[in-house]
Amino acid sequence: MDLLKPAAPAPPRPPSLSADVILTPGMRATRLCQTAPGELPTWAGHAGIVADDGQVYEALSIVRPTPWEEYPAPFEVWRYAHLTDVQRAAIGANRRAMAGTPYAPLKIGLHLVDWGLSWGLYLATLCQVKADLRIARRLALLRSLTICSQYVAAGYEEVMGYRFGGLPSGQVSPDDLHDHACATLGWYRVYKC
Repeated sequence: MDLLKPAAPAPPRPPSLSADVILTPGMRATRLCQTAPGELPTWAGHAGIVADDGQVYEALSIVRPTPWEEYPAPFEVWRYAHLTDVQRAAIGANRRAMAGTPYAPLKIGLHLVDWGLSWGLYLATLCQVKADLRIARRLALLRSLTICSQYVAAGYEEVMGYRFGGLPSGQVSPDDLHDHACATLGWYRVYKC
């Protein structure tokens, strides 16, 4: 082994496909507020999706695209193998059509309320009941506004009726997307950087 030899460059990114799900660590506070009592800390704190134009769309201040080649690391790419090319294109077009949709910080607040209720129940029962309560998220009727994970999940739900973890898209967190992809046959992590 030659110690003076320069390190090999990182391998190039593989081509993305429409409907690929992008998961990133996001902010630490976001990841913390997704962790239910008794659950291991999550890796995923933010989500995006590849649209039919090959760009990554994500809900930040508004839903906006970032070219695949410029999407910042670290991230994982998850692909559902059971999609046809037509389904992939339909999901991608559905999500691209949402560009410009405003972000809903109120929905992040609803996640925080549910997190507090989950931990409150856990403490009130002397650490006996571990639950990921979704009370505030169930009561919210804000379909026209979105957060990152709900934006991603809505593409699959609206086009195919597919639900991540059996949840309606309006209740899905980045952690739910990650947990579902890790535990469900047909989902494969195709890239991580």
